[in-house]
Amino acid sequence: MTRATMRAAALGLSALGFAALVLAAPGVALAGPPLVPIQGNLTDPDGVPIEGTVQMDFLLYNAPTGGTPVWSERQSVSVSDGFFVAYLGEVAELDLGLFRDEPALHLAIAVDGDPEMERVQIATVPYAAYAEYCANVPQTFEDLEGEVPTASLPAGIVLGAQSCPAGEAVVGLDATGTLMCGPAGRTYSGADFATSGQSCAVGDVVTGIGADGSVTCAPPVSGGAGVTVTGGQVSLSASYADGSAHDGRFVNASGDTMTGGLTVQGAVTADSFAYRAPRTGAVSVPGVVFQTLADDEDDTVLRSSLGYLYPGAAPDSAWSAPIAAPVTLPDGVTITGVTCHYYDSSATSDLSTSVSLYRAALTSTSRSTVATVTLSSTGSSTSVQSASDVTITSPVVDNAAARYFLYSSFSVPTDAISSSAMRFYGCTINYSASAPSP
Repeated sequence: MTRATMRAAALGLSALGFAALVLAAPGVALAGPPLVPIQGNLTDPDGVPIEGTVQMDFLLYNAPTGGTPVWSERQSVSVSDGFFVAYLGEVAELDLGLFRDEPALHLAIAVDGDPEMERVQIATVPYAAYAEYCANVPQTFEDLEGEVPTASLPAGIVLGAQSCPAGEAVVGLDATGTLMCGPAGRTYSGADFATSGQSCAVGDVVTGIGADGSVTCAPPVSGGAGVTVTGGQVSLSASYADGSAHDGRFVNASGDTMTGGLTVQGAVTADSFAYRAPRTGAVSVPGVVFQTLADDEDDTVLRSSLGYLYPGAAPDSAWSAPIAAPVTLPDGVTITGVTCHYYDSSATSDLSTSVSLYRAALTSTSRSTVATVTLSSTGSSTSVQSASDVTITSPVVDNAAARYFLYSSFSVPTDAISSSAMRFYGCTINYSASAPSP
């Protein structure tokens, strides 16, 4: 890399951090020039880290673009594997009053005389450097005398010593800071504040206290149907508490029907859950997921990006390929039917085959047929056809004891070989559920 190319490199500030180093004892002004550390990474245009010493200009602006620097300095900075550390203020003293007078400072950097790079706004931490101007804050109230101009305080604020006349005591401060005094040991009563000698009429109860301390009375609240109020206790009437009587506001603990939504916070524990009416669902198995099984004739199956499969080349004039696909059904649901989908656009031959849903035991080699769908066509068709079987054997799905899969010894006439005239789109297994699956 040439030196000129390096000068066009971009500065990557991968970890641009600032911290003002301000150490001062209370009541003592900061001594010595402040330094603000900065670190970053310097690479060439290809991202290769720079190595060696470069001249770097650091400039502070009070605007993100344009304007004149409010401070600047040039340093010789050592760069190792692209990483560098510099301290602003090391060459030209950095007046921390800038952080007081300029609310938004932006740092610009130029390397070896190149144009300035994009400015970076200085964030909150360096502004802590303004703590320098707190170094001479008086430490006692006596030290404040003459330091705070009266004109800077809100109008009407009372300053100076205050006291109450003899025989009176302080009872508060008003909004201006003026003491509020009252007779020492005074008892407030009557118009000042009604604290005693009050009662409600017979049969009434206290329902509130007025601003002057007077009580408000009213007849006691009636509990209403199913609610009993005894003194300060509110409870359900006995017939509601034991469940012997209830209306639309209650659900009988021994069994009842609820309509509408129910919101429950926390866990719900029950022996079982059931839907009020069975819910229906379906599992679709597209043709492209079917896999060919062992075939002595090595007939091939082709798959379309549209999700169907169709016969490929065959070593002789006939084509037949056993195919199968696994089926995953929710445990405990009831299978209600199997529907398969196919297409036959051949004008000279008809499709005649079948697809079966099998239930195979997990612990043995036995299997049973759950449903069989016959696929047949007559003449040419320009649309997808469907066939179903709703006569189901062993309809309840038991995933703990059996596995389920679809199987077909798919075969087509001679004139459909190596064409998509006859297609198998897959099957849909419909089911119903009376309760959520575990």
